[in-house]
Amino acid sequence: MMVTLVLHAFATRVRSSRAIESHCRQDVAYRVITGNVVPDHATIARFVVRHEQALADLFGEVLRLCGEAGLAKPELIAIDGTRMAGSANSDATHDFGQIARENRG
Repeated sequence: MMVTLVLHAFATRVRSSRAIESHCRQDVAYRVITGNVVPDHATIARFVVRHEQALADLFGEVLRLCGEAGLAKPELIAIDGTRMAGSANSDATHDFGQIARENRG
């Protein structure tokens, strides 16, 4: 149940264990996944920390399968929590091809 819960939460952009707990009380999809059991946010957080590498491997495998099925184009995937200043100016944005050309040197 916890793996399914975490996969669904991350897929729906819910990252915080407190937010996941809240969704388990209010969201029908989360309630179906948990069978109307609401795990405590600390339990969710401990599960994610304890199984971090296994979850990362699973997410990678899911991404690979989605790519093979044509559901995603995993040419460039960047998963990082770093926050940095950026410009949304159209002169400052680049498409994948431009980034690839710049990185090739």
